[in-house]
Amino acid sequence: MLGAIIIKHLCDLDDRETVDQISENIYMQYFMGYSSFCDTPPFDPSLFVEFRKRLGLEQINAINDRIAELKRDIKAEKKDKSNDNQDINPNKGSLIMDATACPQEIAYPTDVDILNDARMKSEELMDLVFECSTETIKPRNYREIARKDYLNIAQKKTKSRKNIRTAIKKQLG
Repeated sequence: MLGAIIIKHLCDLDDRETVDQISENIYMQYFMGYSSFCDTPPFDPSLFVEFRKRLGLEQINAINDRIAELKRDIKAEKKDKSNDNQDINPNKGSLIMDATACPQEIAYPTDVDILNDARMKSEELMDLVFECSTETIKPRNYREIARKDYLNIAQKKTKSRKNIRTAIKKQLG
């Protein structure tokens, strides 16, 4: 319930809006300790009234002051980070005002790219597990061959369906 009070004050919501936001937002549910998403309201909004009655004015003010202090600290950190970023490179990026213009160097993810990223992450995990284990011989995973197969299809200008399906099969293998 303390998580709901913090959400209420940080987002500047009333009691009903807080309950609605918690029931709609998976991140707020995670913050409150839920193990999975649930779209039903976690509690009745009148529960906030009960807490206000039981805690008393001094304790609620202390909680509010602490939340306000945390909010100020977060804003100050963001301001410091933005100042640091501006000092490094103030003219980073470019703004395109024309809605019909589109940068050409955007890479769109494909199934093969996503599988390659997943393969690389799983290889990193296997390396970490091997470092923590007592095994002396590292299991084979053919990462060099998988990398060559991925680069073979990724560098092609035009890819046929057969080539893509073969590459997907190799990445899954």
